[in-house]
Amino acid sequence: MADLSESILESTVDVIAEVGLEGMSIRVVAARAGVSIGAVQHHFPTKQALVVAAHDHVSAAFRHRAERALTGRGAAFERLSALLRVLALVDEREADAHAAVRLAYVARAANDLEIRERHVESVEGIEHVLERLLRAIDGGVPTIVARDTAASLLALADGIGLARVASPERMPHERGAGLIDRALHALVTQRPWARL
Repeated sequence: MADLSESILESTVDVIAEVGLEGMSIRVVAARAGVSIGAVQHHFPTKQALVVAAHDHVSAAFRHRAERALTGRGAAFERLSALLRVLALVDEREADAHAAVRLAYVARAANDLEIRERHVESVEGIEHVLERLLRAIDGGVPTIVARDTAASLLALADGIGLARVASPERMPHERGAGLIDRALHALVTQRPWARL
């Protein structure tokens, strides 16, 4: 039973990546998954339930990718860099379907309260991890500025990720990685908080 719902969610992700959330329907997902509409509705009774479940599915895959990037790395600076690269989609040669879908959900959060609540929770969690890593790097960022610094780095990574999906020819992974590297280098070498 769980395998079928997993298959339906993967098919949903594929459909959203191809036609967006507006073009996604239970009928289209059922056809993609090779199951009946009733089978989809058994697991996800409404389109909104399917939209929310697919969001959670993509978020879980993203969290797994982020956790993998943080595992086995020693210094906080290395972990910070690895996490920002995952957020900015720069370690992937191609922005995958989950990345495109993740960004579709960000847009959906503007007018879907249920998705917005989930998005805000996810972003706050990422920001807290970035904050902790910033405070832990050598010569760490003081607590008083770590939150805003984390928000700035997250905004940079989100912008690069959006460009990687929407216009990969303008933002190839090498360029995105370089922007992340330069931002971190400036942060560590210039220590802007020391001038406060």
